[in-house]
Amino acid sequence: MTIVGVLPREIYTPTAIVGFVSTHANDPVAARALLEYLVSPDAQAIFREAGFEPHK
Repeated sequence: MTIVGVLPREIYTPTAIVGFVSTHANDPVAARALLEYLVSPDAQAIFREAGFEPHK
């Protein structure tokens, strides 16, 4: 993928990305661990480097 530019905030609607553990998850403990990692400072730093911003 080639990124040719960044859209200014004024012309796009931010998209929320939601995570959850399904009641049908094969391994709900692992699913919960993944979600906990995704909100960790280490993962948030990776997201910020990729241009994502955490929801406040």
